[in-house]
Amino acid sequence: MEKCEKQLFFGMFANKLKVQILEELMARPMGVTEISNAVDAERSNVSHALLSMNSCKIVGVEQDGRQRRYYLNRETVLPMMKLAEKHVSRNCSKCFAK
Repeated sequence: MEKCEKQLFFGMFANKLKVQILEELMARPMGVTEISNAVDAERSNVSHALLSMNSCKIVGVEQDGRQRRYYLNRETVLPMMKLAEKHVSRNCSKCFAK
């Protein structure tokens, strides 16, 4: 994997909306409208964020009748999100004080 590819991958996690979406998807698969309501963002912004995350396989999508449901990549991204939560809770208290 090239350095540029890693930079693009980690760049996906440097966006507040994308991280909010990932946090919602940690619980369960959701449709765009559900996610949009949960993160209080425009459907078009959520849809655009999901499209880019899907292209990197950070999230996946499955058809559920007429609706598309997005889910978190449980093999690689879920453990990473849990590790990030652990790191933040243990090490970032000074960051929150700002």
